[in-house]
Amino acid sequence: MKMLKFAAAVIAVCVMVGSCISFADSSGSSGGGGSPAVQSRHQNGTYTVYPRPQLMREGQDIRAYLDKIVVRDGTFSLYFVSAPIGKNRDYPDFGNWAAYGFDGFIIDLDNPGRPPLQATKGDGEHIDGYNSTVWIFNNHGINRFRFEQRQRDSDAAPRILEEVVIGQPDTPYPGDPIQNGTYTFYPRPRFMRDGRDMDIYLDKVVVRGGYFNMYFVNVPEGASRDRPDFGNWAAYGFDGFIFDLDNPGRPPLQAAKGDGEYTDGNVSVIWSFENHNIRHFNFEQRQSDNHGVSARILEDIIIGQPD
Repeated sequence: MKMLKFAAAVIAVCVMVGSCISFADSSGSSGGGGSPAVQSRHQNGTYTVYPRPQLMREGQDIRAYLDKIVVRDGTFSLYFVSAPIGKNRDYPDFGNWAAYGFDGFIIDLDNPGRPPLQATKGDGEHIDGYNSTVWIFNNHGINRFRFEQRQRDSDAAPRILEEVVIGQPDTPYPGDPIQNGTYTFYPRPRFMRDGRDMDIYLDKVVVRGGYFNMYFVNVPEGASRDRPDFGNWAAYGFDGFIFDLDNPGRPPLQAAKGDGEYTDGNVSVIWSFENHNIRHFNFEQRQSDNHGVSARILEDIIIGQPD
């Protein structure tokens, strides 16, 4: 997957698979006060951003991150979310839209004399229980830009994303899905939190029906009589994530479901993912929409051959 990269420093750093798109400038470079360069429009597709760059206001980080850019039908849409990874149930901190009007702007960093490009629309999007804020622009050829959300008719401090560099649209990572079957682990890998061991162990992975199901128990061997220590699910929401260790620039894969199972006296917690092609990974369970709480972590899992 070739992606956008974010550079918070003054000098842009574009580290990705391959190089950034080079858009032709048919009129030559633009001078400081001259007309902006003529640039090709961006290629249709989804441009996933990982790690997600965080917005700031008055020099302080705020709970808003750029997740992806979608280019299609002549539009260039910026999708913002409320957390550094995963699908988010809360909207990002973009202010009180019911009380104030806001405008979004893209500022061309390679052509400082070019007027800011104003968004045609800002809106919220709610899909499958998850929320994003979307700023929509006409498609353009700006490869390196700053984004600002400003309160309309006010000198209130804007929300700022300092620098975004456009790369190639997403492409699938190579590799076949994991083969159907049961993958039993022994010795059972053990979880930790804040660097300390926990009574949570990976018992097995079962792949079938298009899903990759991870079974966790609370003992290093034998039947598990109690649920593993995955927190108070009645009080808090949790999400499970797989991090591809062979492709560290790949966004984490989020679980489709977490559940408990009681079978023949054995108690398990199961995290279910859509099947994938990740064979070397870390697993993390995080509290939903509160990623500042320490995660439960299982490190360096390798999927071999089924039993």
